[in-house]
Amino acid sequence: MTSAPWTATAVSHAESIRAFALVEGEFSEENRPLTSSLKVKRQAVTTA
Repeated sequence: MTSAPWTATAVSHAESIRAFALVEGEFSEENRPLTSSLKVKRQAVTTA
């Protein structure tokens, strides 16, 4: 019996995506959802 390909790369419940939403607009430093090191600002995304 062969295992499914996704079983070998399973993640824990804490790491899994439970919900998502689409955010309008472009992510850039000028629009404020990104830091200068291009990391997403949590507050800017949750309020959008």
